Amino acid sequence: MKMAVLEMRITNLHYFTENHRYYIYRDFALSPVDTRMLSLVYQPVVGAYAVSLYHLLYQQITTDKLGFSKAEQLRRLFLLLNVEPNEQGRKMLIEQTSKLEAMGLLQTKHKYVVETDEYLYEFELVRPLSPGDFFKVPHLMMLLRDKVGKFAVLALKEEFFSQEPEEFAGRTVNTEDLSLAFYDFEPFRLNASMIDSELEQALAELSPAREEAQKDDFMEQQRLEYSDIMFHFPRATSANTKFVENLKYDHGQMESLNFIFNKFKLTKADIRDLLDTDGVFTQDGELVMELLQKKGFEIYSQRKKMSEQTERSLRKMDSAADDVPVSADGIVPDEHFVAKEFYLPVPQIVRSQCDNPDQYNMFVRNLPYTSFLEKFFPGSVPKYIEDTFHILNQTYRMPDPVVNVLIHYISYTRKSWTRKYIDAIASSMLGNQIETFEQAVQHLRKPVDEQPNSGKKRQRAQKPSLKVVESNPDDQSWKDVDMEELMKLAERLDGQR
Repeated sequence: MKMAVLEMRITNLHYFTENHRYYIYRDFALSPVDTRMLSLVYQPVVGAYAVSLYHLLYQQITTDKLGFSKAEQLRRLFLLLNVEPNEQGRKMLIEQTSKLEAMGLLQTKHKYVVETDEYLYEFELVRPLSPGDFFKVPHLMMLLRDKVGKFAVLALKEEFFSQEPEEFAGRTVNTEDLSLAFYDFEPFRLNASMIDSELEQALAELSPAREEAQKDDFMEQQRLEYSDIMFHFPRATSANTKFVENLKYDHGQMESLNFIFNKFKLTKADIRDLLDTDGVFTQDGELVMELLQKKGFEIYSQRKKMSEQTERSLRKMDSAADDVPVSADGIVPDEHFVAKEFYLPVPQIVRSQCDNPDQYNMFVRNLPYTSFLEKFFPGSVPKYIEDTFHILNQTYRMPDPVVNVLIHYISYTRKSWTRKYIDAIASSMLGNQIETFEQAVQHLRKPVDEQPNSGKKRQRAQKPSLKVVESNPDDQSWKDVDMEELMKLAERLDGQR
């Protein structure tokens, strides 16, 4: 029986009726301390009704066993709780389960059985936190304080812990651990040469089916659901809105989308973009699988290529940093070394990640601009910056090494990351037909007055020359500075002011 797990909140009471089936799973047994935690700590927060529901679900599985209960109709829960299976009763039951879920005592999953076209619920019980763990969680302790008060919280905490004998409290005690480890105890020594493969296989076959189910659930978390598509889909502007909305009732086409989603390792945003593309639906609203697979493969190939380039770059840079010669057998033919005369200094912001000029220049020369840009933003790259460089790279065909030099220039000179400034520098590079790493470095090193397309005076003021890594960066001598030229410059600036 193949199940599709739908992680969702119940938005329509018709999805939660007495005719729907459910089953329960738990892999623990309540201890006396757990029972006291439920009655003294959890109950003041969630209420007696929610705790009663927890105990009711717990008892659906025999107390001396772990695993699954048999599937029953929700009607059984309504009857055992003495709740009418009407709208009010459903709302009440949903409210109680929501309280348990919010406190970490329950996980509710809505599952769809493909073969029988049936929706059912799985209630997975979670063990209450131990007293030590509960009182270490700030938001839980604060919530309990809001319910019972500060002094009641302190009193509750004292009830769960026995104090150290007074005669030893506060004394300095030298402790020696006398405990034996498993393999240090002679009667427990195992014969490591004898491995019972038959026993291991039998135990694996008899293990709870939940282990496989959990693995499937992890994979199913990557499933694409209708809500994932429609939540950000451009309904007002897309010509395919009508067809996309029909996917809600077409499980077959949703499965086809999930096939493409997993096959090409796409994101949910990728699927939304594909469904907004002209030609992906027929006039009858059927998906054109050939076109979807073609475009999905294009996205997959592009990402894979970028990932491989990044991996090769890192591998190559590690070799360069360790002075290990790289073989010329064609394993990394796309990598390029940087000549010393084109070296760029390491900006201050990335020195914690990379302070080696050789390695840094290999980054600039070989990394995709997307990977290189991320190094200058400790969190996430602002979207407008991503969009700006994406346009330069994709629309204006500015190569990645050239984009990287531009990124380096803005960071090293500590200029503004505004779109207007980036566009101004990029326009100068595009106007001069800068197409290689070396051309970009030379272009940005030129004094402003020597640049043929320096253009407006405002742009000239924004483009100082780019420094070069010197052989001795600690030597900040002024002996080569022409003082007469500096005086003339100062006089000219005073006159302008």
